[in-house]
Amino acid sequence: MEFLEVVARRASVYHFTSEAVPVEDLKQMVRVAGMTPSVNNAQPWRYLAVIKGAQILQIRSDFRARIREIFPDPGLLQAADDEGVKARERMLRFSEALATAPALIAVAFKPYDSQIDSILDPAELTFDEMVALRGDPDKLAVGASIQNMILSATNLGYGCCWISAPLMAAKEIEALLGLQVPWRLASLIAVGRPAHPVIPRPKKTLEEIFEVLDE
Repeated sequence: MEFLEVVARRASVYHFTSEAVPVEDLKQMVRVAGMTPSVNNAQPWRYLAVIKGAQILQIRSDFRARIREIFPDPGLLQAADDEGVKARERMLRFSEALATAPALIAVAFKPYDSQIDSILDPAELTFDEMVALRGDPDKLAVGASIQNMILSATNLGYGCCWISAPLMAAKEIEALLGLQVPWRLASLIAVGRPAHPVIPRPKKTLEEIFEVLDE
């Protein structure tokens, strides 16, 4: 496909067929993700493919357990708590995307160590505050890398769902994946052949998101 066609076709997919995703296709997606620019070429990412059904279901189980802890059961909510019901339903929808995907890509990132960290007084700013001060360049780079991976998957005829909600169960999922400090879970990407036609959601017009500052 042409580049603009790939971008236009990309849409979040929540239901997948049972067709397996070949490891070679996963490698191609991640190869493109690895071409992304990053702060000082630090490339602060790792991509872990989860293709065993038992592991995928365990990740889903850990996520759903956290949903039950954080969001009350709808039967216990009053009408005024409609937003709480909607939030719970959204989270459960994401968990189903995890369950039906034949492959998950777990994206991990490593906080970027910059020269500014050695200059700033650690007694005044924590490491996370220092990272935020320079605009979280590592997280921005990982986000761009994920976008490249998803576009590559789209070009290969796959659908993806970029899911950050499972970070609610980050500790459990990191343990399952064998991630250790300084690596952290950044996101999960469900990957597979779409079970239904993919229809991209409407986007804002150019006039809504762009302006030229000419004065």
